[in-house]
Amino acid sequence: MLRHLDAALNRAGHHSIVIAPEGYDVEGILVEMPRPETPLNEAGEEQVRAQYRATIEMLLSTWRFDVIHLHGFDSDECLPHSNVPIVVTPKSDTGVSLNTDPGRPGAPGEMGQFVENYVATYHRLAGERIQREREAQEQQQSFAV
Repeated sequence: MLRHLDAALNRAGHHSIVIAPEGYDVEGILVEMPRPETPLNEAGEEQVRAQYRATIEMLLSTWRFDVIHLHGFDSDECLPHSNVPIVVTPKSDTGVSLNTDPGRPGAPGEMGQFVENYVATYHRLAGERIQREREAQEQQQSFAV
């Protein structure tokens, strides 16, 4: 899902920054995180979440974002302290994989279509809302004496 979203946003002329394990294939900017060398215990998982939280906070202090999209089992544990709208989509743990025949239901083209029609649209609408809010704030400030 993340690859589809990244591709759809970039094709639509937006910029994306993806925080993912090193070597992850993205069309936007990849902020690489080290891959754990061994299976993680509970303490190791918390350390990885802390690294992701710190990276998100660092990016928020450096860049201006319209929307933050978190994708994963434990995204709720990586939520940043921010006024930026946040979209969270959980990973599926069903083990279901999409077939590769474009003529059959569940093909990757259908997942790409889902992302473009739903998730990317949500990002666009959130961005439009933010722009309206900024314009209203600027107008309000221009009336201040």
